[in-house]
Amino acid sequence: MLTTSCNRFCADCAFKDEWFAAHRVVFPQWAVSCGIGRHPGVDFPSAGAGFYPDELSRPTIRQTAIGQGVMATPIQMVRLASLV
Repeated sequence: MLTTSCNRFCADCAFKDEWFAAHRVVFPQWAVSCGIGRHPGVDFPSAGAGFYPDELSRPTIRQTAIGQGVMATPIQMVRLASLV
């Protein structure tokens, strides 16, 4: 994965039949945990909420697995980094 392309590996893994159902549950749970798609609750007038797709179809989950089609604020990414 790391020697070639982690994006390709992650997209293929999320798309495979044996992992697709799990990813449809786990990805949104992590997005909610990090606050992606919700206002971050900070006192900045222009603080955005980010975006996470409502429905994870097979094509959408390939894109989501590599971070495409998802928008996050810097504060949401700090939350994600702190979890790791």
